[in-house]
Amino acid sequence: MFRILYSDTRKILTHSGFKICFIINVTYPLITLLLLKLLQLFINRGDINADSVAFLYSSFASLLVTASTLLTTACEFSDGCIRNKLISGARRHEVVISAIIGGMFQGLIHTMTAFVTSVFMCLVFTTGFDGYSISEVADYWLVITFAAMAIGAFSTMIVMVMRGGKLSYVICLVISVGMSIGSIEVLDKLFPSAGKFDLVGSKLLIYTSIDRFVPYMYLAVRPHYGFGSYIAGTLGLIIISMVIGIIIFNKKEIS
Repeated sequence: MFRILYSDTRKILTHSGFKICFIINVTYPLITLLLLKLLQLFINRGDINADSVAFLYSSFASLLVTASTLLTTACEFSDGCIRNKLISGARRHEVVISAIIGGMFQGLIHTMTAFVTSVFMCLVFTTGFDGYSISEVADYWLVITFAAMAIGAFSTMIVMVMRGGKLSYVICLVISVGMSIGSIEVLDKLFPSAGKFDLVGSKLLIYTSIDRFVPYMYLAVRPHYGFGSYIAGTLGLIIISMVIGIIIFNKKEIS
């Protein structure tokens, strides 16, 4: 098992798809900050506070982590690595678990990279936070990390059960974009900016449960639940990914 984990981790870090996503992760916030600086210069927009740039990563984390896991996992099938692992004696559940841990690892690495980039930008180019304390910033980044790792596990599972087929790209990306759009709907219903709050009964329970326990939602808004909820949602999606991945992958024919 540890041999597979080591091999998968090494391959992830050297894979071109991971490197491309890593570069995008670093450059996107810097480009956004540059545009804000240009607006500040030419439109006299005023000082840029850290609130504007500190959590840019959360706006594209789902898509970035999904793309990274898609690129690194799908090639395991196209280049015959999965088949070679099984021929060499690796058990199917070990292959799945290692792949999903690899997806979680990518979520962790991308988030930590974004955090370092964010700290650098906030310290050097902004006037500091207006709406967050240091503890709130730390809490938010911790929740973002939970979400990214769970999303990495889930998207990797989909690729594994679909044997790296092109349809897995479509499904993963549709889920990522769909959840981003859906999060706007959920938050608008739970925290309406205009009009009255009209959720009651089972509908209120459903919307609240989605907001509280679905990791994709954690990226849409600053933390407003206890950490127990975020840990439960993260572990829940990871466990679901593991169970579904092992059950289905065990029944798949690997050519």
